[in-house]
Amino acid sequence: MAKKAIDTKKTIQYVGAGLLLTWLGYKLFFKKDQSGGTSDEDININTSQLSYDPFAYKIYADGIEAAIWGTGPIANWWEDDTAIGEILLKMNNLDDVKALVNAYGRRYVGIFLNDGGNLAQMIAEYLDSSIKKQVNDQYAARGINFIW
Repeated sequence: MAKKAIDTKKTIQYVGAGLLLTWLGYKLFFKKDQSGGTSDEDININTSQLSYDPFAYKIYADGIEAAIWGTGPIANWWEDDTAIGEILLKMNNLDDVKALVNAYGRRYVGIFLNDGGNLAQMIAEYLDSSIKKQVNDQYAARGINFIW
């Protein structure tokens, strides 16, 4: 009996398809918690200076994410710049801003194209420049040494 030759091209296609399906399954069902910081360095926050309960910053971060992407299964075509600006203006000092950045962490939308990133990247990309200027001016007036 003659052995059947292995079809290398089909084997590579099957292995590639299997890897793709495994990756898609991982992305869909095992989403990692993306909150908790934006870089390898620690964000030092003086918790005694916070204006709000620590959980409030998570709520504010979620509000920014919802204002950028929407809350439905499909991302919005436009972001709510006013809502983002209002949340940023709730920060009363530098430790508030740091707590918000920390709570936002790194967030991504999509399966194939992971659009998103940390809070500074999202503000730079999506917030209208006039609202960004207004927030930065208010921060400067409050003595907050932080510029979006």
